[in-house]
Amino acid sequence: MDDQAAVTHPSDRQRQLQRLMLDCFLVLIPALALYCYNLIRLKNLGDGDTGWHIAAGKWIVAHRAVPSTDIFSYTAVGKAWTAHEWLADVLMGMAHGLAGWSGVLLLYSIAMAALGLVMALYLRRWLEPKVAVLVLAGVLAGLMPFLLARPHVTAWPVLAAWTVMLLRAREEDRAPPLWAALLITLWANLHGSFIFGLLLIGPFAAEALFSAPEQRRAGVLQKWSIFALASLVAALVTPYGLHGLLFPFQLTAMPVLGAIEEWLPSDFSTLGVFEVVLLAGLAGCLWLGVKIPLWRLAVVIGMLHMALAHSRHQAVFLIVTSLILAASLARAQGRGEPRFDLRAAIAERRREVQPLFVIMALLALGMTLWRVAVPAVRPDSLNVPATAMEKLPPELKRARVFNEYSFGGSLALAHVPVYIDGRADMYGEKAMRDYLDLADRPDVAKWQAAVRQWGIQWTFLPPGKPLVRLLDSQPGWRRLYADPWAVIHVKDTAARPGDTAK
Repeated sequence: MDDQAAVTHPSDRQRQLQRLMLDCFLVLIPALALYCYNLIRLKNLGDGDTGWHIAAGKWIVAHRAVPSTDIFSYTAVGKAWTAHEWLADVLMGMAHGLAGWSGVLLLYSIAMAALGLVMALYLRRWLEPKVAVLVLAGVLAGLMPFLLARPHVTAWPVLAAWTVMLLRAREEDRAPPLWAALLITLWANLHGSFIFGLLLIGPFAAEALFSAPEQRRAGVLQKWSIFALASLVAALVTPYGLHGLLFPFQLTAMPVLGAIEEWLPSDFSTLGVFEVVLLAGLAGCLWLGVKIPLWRLAVVIGMLHMALAHSRHQAVFLIVTSLILAASLARAQGRGEPRFDLRAAIAERRREVQPLFVIMALLALGMTLWRVAVPAVRPDSLNVPATAMEKLPPELKRARVFNEYSFGGSLALAHVPVYIDGRADMYGEKAMRDYLDLADRPDVAKWQAAVRQWGIQWTFLPPGKPLVRLLDSQPGWRRLYADPWAVIHVKDTAARPGDTAK
C-alpha cells in the first residue's frame, strides 16, 4: 500500500498542478487580453467628453484644487460646477500629460484589465471553465459600446470588487469588514455610480437578516447597520461632502437628459449586443432551471429596470448581475459550494505557477513599450473632429464659438472657450434647451439674437446639423472649412480666406 501510494501521489499532485495552471491561465488571460486590446483600441478615444475631463484633470494638478465654478466656457463664467469625477479627471490628465493619447489608452487598459481579473477570479470560484468563459465573454461584449475614455470605466473594477465583497460576506455569513467602506470613498471620487454601491448594501443586509436564526438577528442587524453607516460616511469624504452625495440624484432628475443619447431608454427596435446578451442569459437560466434568492432577484430586476430606462446603466446591470448569478448557476449544475479559493491555491504552490505570471507580465510589458514607442493618434469620429481641430487658425481660437455639444471637450482641451460642452448638470435646463433650439431647430431671429448676446464669431458643428444648412444661406456667414465630421462657418470679419484649408 505504501509503495502504491508513493507511485500514485506524484501523479495526483501533477494533475492538481495542471488544474491550478489552467485556472490561473483562465483568470489571467482575460486580464491580459483586455489590457492589450485596449492599448490598440483607438475607438476608446472617440468620446467628446474625454477632452474636457483631461483638461479638468490638468487644471486640478496645476492649481492643486478642485474647481468650484466653470473653467471652460464663456457662457457660464462663475457658475457653480460640481466636478464630482475629479479623481478620474486627475488620472486622465496625468496620463495624457505623461504620454499623450497613448497614456490615456494605458490608463483605461489598466482599468479594464483590473475588471477582467476581478470578474474572472470570482466566476472561476464557482463555475466550470466553459461556463465562466461564456459568462465573461457575454459581459464584455455588452460593455463594448460603453468602453470609452471616460470616468465611468475607471469605476467598473471598483463596482465589481464591491459586489464580490458583498457576495463573499454572504457566503461566509458575516458582515463586510469596515475597511471595505474605503472602496466607497475611492468610488465616490471617481464617478457618481457609487450610489449603486450604497444601494446594494440594503438587499444583501436584508438577505443576511432574514436568513439568520431569530436569536442571531439582532447581532446581524447591528453589524450590517454599522457597515452601512460606515459606507455612508465614507461616501461623504469628497471635496463636496453632502452635496456630492446628493448630486447623482439631482442629475438624474434633470428633464433635459432625455435629449442626451446615453440617457435614452434601451432601444430594441433593431437587434443590438445588449439584447442578444440579455436574451441569451435569460434562455440559459431558464434552460438550466436557475433559482435566484429573493433579495438577489430584487437586485437583478431593479437593475434591469435601470438598464431599460437608461441605456448607460446596461454596463452596471451586466457586471453586477453576472456576479450575482455565478453561485446560482453553479447550484443549477449540481454544485452547492465554491470550487476552491484560487488565491489560496496559488499561495500554496506559488513557485510552480510563477513562470506563468512572469510570461504574462512580460507580454503586458512588451505591449506597453510598443504603445509608448508608437504614439496613439486620436482619430476623427462623430464626437471628435480631430482633423478640423488641427486646422483651426489661431484667430478663431481667440474668438467666441457656437459649438456642437460633443465638440466642447476637444475645444476645452485646446484652451478654446466653449459655448457648451458635456457638463449638462452645470449648464442647467435653460442653457441646454437654448442650445438645442439654436442647433437643431434654428430660427433666423433667435440665431441673430444669440450672436449679438454672446458675440459669436464662428460655429463648429457636424455637417448634418440644421444650423449648418441655415448658415449656408445666411448673408454675412461663409464656410471656412468642411470635412465629413465637422463644418466651420465664420462671420466675414472673423477670419480671412485661406487661413485654413477648405
